[in-house]
Amino acid sequence: MQRHALGRLCRVVGVDDECGEWQAVLALAASLTSKKRAADSTLTGTVIDSGDGVTHVIPVADGFVIGSAIKSVPIAGKDLTLFVQQLMRERGEKVPPEDTLDVARRVKEQHSYVCSDVVRVRLAIASPSPITCSTPTQPCPSTSAPSCPRTA
Repeated sequence: MQRHALGRLCRVVGVDDECGEWQAVLALAASLTSKKRAADSTLTGTVIDSGDGVTHVIPVADGFVIGSAIKSVPIAGKDLTLFVQQLMRERGEKVPPEDTLDVARRVKEQHSYVCSDVVRVRLAIASPSPITCSTPTQPCPSTSAPSCPRTA
C-alpha cells in the first residue's frame, strides 16, 4: 500500500517510480549529519532497513542507490517477536497463552537495541563488572529503551 501511494506521489510530482529509493539516501544523509561529518563526507554507505516482515540491505554510492545490489533478507521484526515469545515459553513465564504474542512484542520494543560494538558489549555482559558505554548505541525507534544494556 505504501509503495503504491509513493508511486502515485512520484508520478504527480513528475519523477520516476524509483523515488522510493530516496528513503535510503535520506537515511544515510541523516546519519552523517547527526555525526557532524556531513561536510567532509560523501553519501556513500550501506543502509539496513528492517521492517516487520523483511529486511533490505541497500548500498548507496555518492548519493545514488545501487539498485542491482539491493538484497532482501527474510528476517525482520516479526521473527524477533516470535523468538522472544519462544524464549518466554522456554523460561516458563506465566503469561496467558492469548497474550504471549502481545507481551513478546512489548518486551522486544521496550528492551531491544542496536549496538555499535557487538563484541565489546558481549564481552562486557560476560564480565562481572557493569557496562560503561563510550559510544552510544541506537535504540529502536518505537521505544524509549535505554541505549546501553545494563547488567544486574
